[in-house]
Amino acid sequence: MTTEITSTSVSERLRSIRHAQSLSLSDVELASNGEIKAVVLGSYERGSRSLSVKRAIQIADFYGVPVSTLFGGTLTEGAGFAGRIIIDTRRLRQLRDTEQAHEGPAFQMISRYISHIQSSREDWNGEVISLRDRYVECVAICLGYTAKSLIVWLDSQKLLLSLRN
Repeated sequence: MTTEITSTSVSERLRSIRHAQSLSLSDVELASNGEIKAVVLGSYERGSRSLSVKRAIQIADFYGVPVSTLFGGTLTEGAGFAGRIIIDTRRLRQLRDTEQAHEGPAFQMISRYISHIQSSREDWNGEVISLRDRYVECVAICLGYTAKSLIVWLDSQKLLLSLRN
């Protein structure tokens, strides 16, 4: 399924990125030392002014996001799925604690993160854990994966028990 890029979707995306960073239009102007004028950014966000490639790059750099994010790249490619995954925590512990863990740091990081989630949920059964898409995205980012490639990796390590929508 392809996502159509429209001027309206780009305008909405600009506003949502600014809001996600808790910035007002004036905050952006001040923080950019006047390079990005509040009135101009507001016009881009309303769709009443066309956004040039040069300006898109400047705004993306200011927000610290890839330019593709302005066009929906993160939402369509990064998330990869909407749902939950079920991970076998017993297998994760086994792999982490043995020489078989040729990607040791990845196993250590995932193990620490899952332990943190279990602790915050007070989920002590220790057999399996269900991770929502936002948790999957966090793990993927820490390992330098997309959510889709993380799922493939988890499956290849026999850690993925199921995918649920």
